[in-house]
Amino acid sequence: LIIRQINWSNTRIGSPSAWPSAFKTSLSICLFSAFPIAMFWGEDLIFLYNDAYHKLLGHSQNHLALGRPLDESWIHYLPIIQNVMMTGKSSNDNDYPHSIYRNGRTEEAYFTFSLGPIKDDNSHIIGVFSPIIETTKRVLIERRTRTLQDLSANSHTTDVRTSQEQICRSFIKTLESCKQDIPFAAIYATEEKPSSSTKSTPQRNRSYEAQKIVKYGDFLLSRKMKENVAIYPNDHIVPETISLLERYL
Repeated sequence: LIIRQINWSNTRIGSPSAWPSAFKTSLSICLFSAFPIAMFWGEDLIFLYNDAYHKLLGHSQNHLALGRPLDESWIHYLPIIQNVMMTGKSSNDNDYPHSIYRNGRTEEAYFTFSLGPIKDDNSHIIGVFSPIIETTKRVLIERRTRTLQDLSANSHTTDVRTSQEQICRSFIKTLESCKQDIPFAAIYATEEKPSSSTKSTPQRNRSYEAQKIVKYGDFLLSRKMKENVAIYPNDHIVPETISLLERYL
């Protein structure tokens, strides 16, 4: 158990031999569950969790939080947990967004969890019990699927009067709403520019160029990228034209 790696005598909750029975009972349920569970104990809301929770959120980040007061580790959770401590009312949150460092990088993650009060023999609230599951995969799949569906709907218009510009603007509007997944995009319109004799020129030798439609958008750069990346006309990142013949044949 990860919790055994801490010398609890040097922490605010002291040696395990002095822990109250209500605390030991709740902690036992937490530690020996295969489901990710966290606990927040006492007035300082000491952060405790089991091995399943440790694996869920990433080893390096959790080692900094285990056994420490909540306001020194996961301060963004402090208000909702304090509310449970003060009111004694359970609460839950679905698909709660949280950036965590794991697998060597900061990741976008989502979690569904519940918060319930832990009471002693006199019904005094002495902590908070919190089972949790990660919902990142489902949230991202649903969000990206909606984007693909919206883009598909834009490209299958039945109105023959819809111009190329209108279609491109519709695509831009869709992409601007999903900058978490697509922070940058440039729209190109394809043009076939065959050699002098179109009929006699083999298909593979024809020259195809994609002309960027500059007037339809600002390359859809997110605000963060605009602050850190300078894009100029005909920049190598977004050139005015792309030769499909050179790049893909």
